[in-house]
Amino acid sequence: MATVKYYLDKVGKSGLAPVHLRVHCSGKQVKLSTGIKVRPENFNKASYYISPYEKNAARNNAFLAFLMEKSLELFNNPKKKIFTVSEAKSQLKKIIDSYKEDQKLELVREEGLPYKRTVNFIDFFAGAGGISEGFLQAETEDKKYGFLLASDINDNCELTHVVYPQLY
Repeated sequence: MATVKYYLDKVGKSGLAPVHLRVHCSGKQVKLSTGIKVRPENFNKASYYISPYEKNAARNNAFLAFLMEKSLELFNNPKKKIFTVSEAKSQLKKIIDSYKEDQKLELVREEGLPYKRTVNFIDFFAGAGGISEGFLQAETEDKKYGFLLASDINDNCELTHVVYPQLY
């Protein structure tokens, strides 16, 4: 189980401290700079929240939350391979570099629509024509569809369950 934390490095001449990412997993540690700099008094070390008084606080908070989510996903997903420290660092660095390259990137977490009803079903022939996936995409104003259980007819049918793991 990985733990992800952010910490501030030493304050520079500008009065800003860089925010660093630290991931601990299985006795190994990965440290990376996020590219974000803040005044220490505007960073909550317990919640990793940048106060609104800091420039680009909303964008940076969204990025830190996104980076934490991706870090946990990278280390805690049993379906993915186990990474070495250098491989994990490389994967996380790609995410950070893409953020640094494009500061105009809008990271938006889509809010779930409030449905009045959920219609759940069991798919006994998963993978036969994409029926489950069709139902998952068939949302109406007041209801959504989700399947509780599926019986795969062959190994290729696993994709539906990997793409939509939140339904299990």
